[in-house]
Amino acid sequence: AVDYRRINPEDISHVTEFVIQGLRPDLYPLHLSQTKIRSACEFFMKSQADFHLAAFEGGKMVGGIAVHVAEMLWFQRSEAHVVMFFATVPGVGFKLLRAAMQWVHGHIGIRRVLWPLEDDAPSQRMQRIAARRFGFNRSQQVLLFYKE
Repeated sequence: AVDYRRINPEDISHVTEFVIQGLRPDLYPLHLSQTKIRSACEFFMKSQADFHLAAFEGGKMVGGIAVHVAEMLWFQRSEAHVVMFFATVPGVGFKLLRAAMQWVHGHIGIRRVLWPLEDDAPSQRMQRIAARRFGFNRSQQVLLFYKE
């Protein structure tokens, strides 16, 4: 059975490795800092203003989602950024996203949710699921420049 819970200090090393796997550094021209990733994991573990949820099966991490809340630059409310969302077991990602969106709906100050998709994500399928199941009602293209 899959156990869904917040991470704790004993999980940090394993979670850091899982996040790096989810970032798929072989596909993107990024220079990863394990120290920064570990610090981000510790930040989410302690934060009460942001959301995270991890999925463990047999003691092994099989999914995770982290949502960071930031004040909107031009408006009086906040926006939530999906900064990590990765699962290796079918169905786990759906449950993680459902929990995150329930959390978002419970916070009246959050006006917008930003969820960037990976380059190779099945984006049309994911947009349909996001719209039908979770109420995502807009999309836009984001242009990126990576300095290599």
